[in-house]
Amino acid sequence: MRRHKGFTLIELLVVIGIIAVLVGILVPVITGAKTSARKTQCAANLRTIGQAVMSYGADNYRKLPVHAAPSKGTTNLWDISRDTRDALLKAGATRSSFYCPLLDSDTDDSGDFGDDGGSDEA
Repeated sequence: MRRHKGFTLIELLVVIGIIAVLVGILVPVITGAKTSARKTQCAANLRTIGQAVMSYGADNYRKLPVHAAPSKGTTNLWDISRDTRDALLKAGATRSSFYCPLLDSDTDDSGDFGDDGGSDEA
């Protein structure tokens, strides 16, 4: 009786098929975990902004920063005026807290946070 060392073609195909099925199951799970992590980061950013607003109010006789939109038709939180942005940055908000990681953006917004005041996170 002769014994062969190694695997047959059928055995290799079965193992490759099982690996493909496992990868097919894991890819959606990993994608869902990334989305969940981004949602959590977005909520943490909103919390940071809220804490900065409360800190600003505590330092300024219980008055909140004015939210004057820089142009008509802008109603998003991140479309705040430079003065308000700088006040929140000085009160403890970080630059990244003004953006939700769920919103994919290919634009470079570094011009919006120039060296015109305010603290910046590294």
